[in-house]
Amino acid sequence: MTMGACMKKWSGLVFRGVAALSLASGVGVVACSSDAPPAAEVDAGAPEASVSAEAAAPPPLGGDLGFTPSNLSLAGLDLANVGDIVIDKTGCTWSTASLDASCGDAKKMVFKQIDQPGAGKIGMYVVRSLRVEPNGALSLRGTYAGAIVALDKLDILGTVSVGVGSNSASAGGFVGTGNNGKGGGPGGGAAGSPSNAPGGGGYCGKGGNGGASSSGAPGAGGAPWGTAENVPLVGGASGGGGAVDKGGSGGGALQLVAKNFITIGTTGVVTAGGGRGGFGGVSSQPPGAGGSGGALLLESPVITVQGVVAANGGGGGSKSDDNQNGQGSGTPAKGATGPSTGGNGSAGDTAVGGDGTYVAGPGGGGGGGAGRVRFNTRGAGPSLTGTVSPSVASACATSGQLK
Repeated sequence: MTMGACMKKWSGLVFRGVAALSLASGVGVVACSSDAPPAAEVDAGAPEASVSAEAAAPPPLGGDLGFTPSNLSLAGLDLANVGDIVIDKTGCTWSTASLDASCGDAKKMVFKQIDQPGAGKIGMYVVRSLRVEPNGALSLRGTYAGAIVALDKLDILGTVSVGVGSNSASAGGFVGTGNNGKGGGPGGGAAGSPSNAPGGGGYCGKGGNGGASSSGAPGAGGAPWGTAENVPLVGGASGGGGAVDKGGSGGGALQLVAKNFITIGTTGVVTAGGGRGGFGGVSSQPPGAGGSGGALLLESPVITVQGVVAANGGGGGSKSDDNQNGQGSGTPAKGATGPSTGGNGSAGDTAVGGDGTYVAGPGGGGGGGAGRVRFNTRGAGPSLTGTVSPSVASACATSGQLK
């Protein structure tokens, strides 16, 4: 059969996407090969043909994603046994310090620690695919930022978090300090004093100021810092510390990478919320301020967000203990109630943390500012029909092209 006839044979089929086109080309070759001339017979007495070094060499190490991910490298990794991971229960944790996973088959994962000179490390997990079911919840915990790389796809229908937990700091965020100390990180909130409450942690958005008495000056919220691209990948800053309890830790840092696509379904949540400020004591013992939101970086040719992607700040503290960590939604974290109130955390279009108030001592701590969200894709960019907080309108959620 001629090449023209072969092409005509397949002209009635419609292929969608590059992968489908490649598959179609492969099938076409097989279908038309039966009409090709037979191969020449080989003389049994002829010497055996030598095998080229290229043909004899084993497959190269490392995965071919079709693009170069930010911050990460798969070079030299043996990924032959990576597999499909499903998270279908709550309370699952993966460590960013070593291959330590309470859920999922560790034999189907590869772990590598990435060094970012001058900016800390990233604990990277490589899988073939990851699916988090609607009833599943995965938290990455540890000193370092976290990354999950899929050689196929990421389907997130449940929760993936590097936010501050009820009793733990985030993965890669700056830890809150006590004893009226300044918050950790470049955007750490100012310390408190007997006459003023501390400021909230800042990242993309400035932290809220602490409430101050007439004889004091507000504890300033932390200033914006970092890069829109989340390169390097670094978590958020903590709020200023109180006299009795700590400032809220900054939200963590997480990078999600997939060769083909990332889908955050309608029930899916990816969050890097900052921590709430600790409570205050008597009038001369200010509370802690809220930590900023962290950093989220998603990279894949196709990214669809139907659920929530959030890096919100935590609520500032006061004499009560009813403030909240940064929420996995578009709703601000509540600051503590009074009589002096803590500032709300950032969320949605509001990148700046709320200011605390001073009615009677102690004053309220400032709320945490917004973290940073980045989407790198191909073509027209991500499909964002769900909730992104901080929002695109706040300028703290941005998009770019894959390298």
